[in-house]
Amino acid sequence: MRPPRPPVAVAFDCDGTLADTESLSEIAWSETLRARGIDWAADDFAALVGRPFAANWAHFQARGDLGDVDTFRDEVRTRFRALFDADLAIHHDAVDTLRAAVDAGLGVAVVSSSTRDHIDRVLDRTGVAHLVGPIVASGDTPGHKPDPDPYLAACRLLDVDPAATVGVEDTPTGARASRAAGLWTVAVRRAHAAADLADHADVVVDVLTPGHVGLGPTPHH
Repeated sequence: MRPPRPPVAVAFDCDGTLADTESLSEIAWSETLRARGIDWAADDFAALVGRPFAANWAHFQARGDLGDVDTFRDEVRTRFRALFDADLAIHHDAVDTLRAAVDAGLGVAVVSSSTRDHIDRVLDRTGVAHLVGPIVASGDTPGHKPDPDPYLAACRLLDVDPAATVGVEDTPTGARASRAAGLWTVAVRRAHAAADLADHADVVVDVLTPGHVGLGPTPHH
């Protein structure tokens, strides 16, 4: 299954789509919380994945005393960056598809709930920083995923019609944002895939290929 019309642009999520940062983030959060006597429950990941720091902070602050927000955030970041440097796994299917989109002359954006400096680090590690056009990061728009604002902003920056743009995501939160903005939405099923992922995307795939974003031969599932 491919987009109903040839796309002019592709907007990629960052975390979990281009690289497996989400599993590292879960470790960093759970360890930092455990040091404060708060357990990371089984459903916390599904509730928080794809959301900005402020949403995660509010979620856990309701469960117990997290202390000073800046201290907590610094501890999470320090642990995450150590894991990032040592253990980051790149999702080459998405990276190769991004490269194929650029080679085909499509506009490429990255739309994420993470900070811009984090996105820059991921793009540097995946080797595609020089290929990406607009980046929409946390705080760049009034609304965050699952609100459509970030994807609508990316389309404005690319000067493209959302209906002629493909969004690539790995979570229901992100897929909802992409679809609400009017993009044809491809969801990639990663290790942390939620059971309802297919409810929020036009197509769900196990391995992303250029065909899934409208390039090359029609992909098989």
